Amino acid sequence: MDKKYLMISMDDDKAKAMAGVLGNKTCKKIIDCLAEQETSEKDLADNLKLPISTVEYNLKKLEIS
Repeated sequence: MDKKYLMISMDDDKAKAMAGVLGNKTCKKIIDCLAEQETSEKDLADNLKLPISTVEYNLKKLEIS
């Protein structure tokens, strides 16, 4: 897997929320998957072998961040 980088200013008000999201293993898996290709919630759930409710919950966390 290729390394992926995200730059965020420490002065950004969302830095704390981003730190929480990036500490979440499921959110990181979703980000990695979406970095490769755009896909639906159902396809994410299938590809990651997760319940769709888990994917939906974590996508909402990512939207807020």
